[in-house]
Amino acid sequence: QDEFDILTEINACLRKIALPRIHITEEEIVERYNANYGAKALVRYLVFNDLRQYPEIKRDLDSNKSFDEVVRAHSIDPVSRANGGLLPTPFSRLDNIPAAFKTVAFGLKEGEVSGPVQINPYLYIIKLEKLIPPQNADFMIYHDVVKKDLTDETIKTTMTALREDL
Repeated sequence: QDEFDILTEINACLRKIALPRIHITEEEIVERYNANYGAKALVRYLVFNDLRQYPEIKRDLDSNKSFDEVVRAHSIDPVSRANGGLLPTPFSRLDNIPAAFKTVAFGLKEGEVSGPVQINPYLYIIKLEKLIPPQNADFMIYHDVVKKDLTDETIKTTMTALREDL
């Protein structure tokens, strides 16, 4: 029990030190709100590593083969090949995915397939399966909830950094 009490006291002290260092901006709140409640894209993708392969891939895409069949035949990524290229989770414009991938995906219409997209060192072909519209969430209603989540997350990160500095 003594060890638990000591850890609790240390965490309380670290939180007290961290709290004044936290400055959540309105821009950060809006960004997090958009990530949580904004539009999301559900995509399939094919990965290849040589632009000379593209004509054959394009030929297969232009035939009556489904995108997932073409992925299974041509993708060099074993994960995408196994599931027909389906990225299992929809992503937002703010998720940790390469910017070029997001830009292309959100620029497509549902069912549309991109040309080759270079994301070093590979080439990708992206198909937008579904664009999930923003959730019907009023920003002003969720503002304080989003700010609290961001603050809590930032406090934990700051406390971890402080603990490592000890």
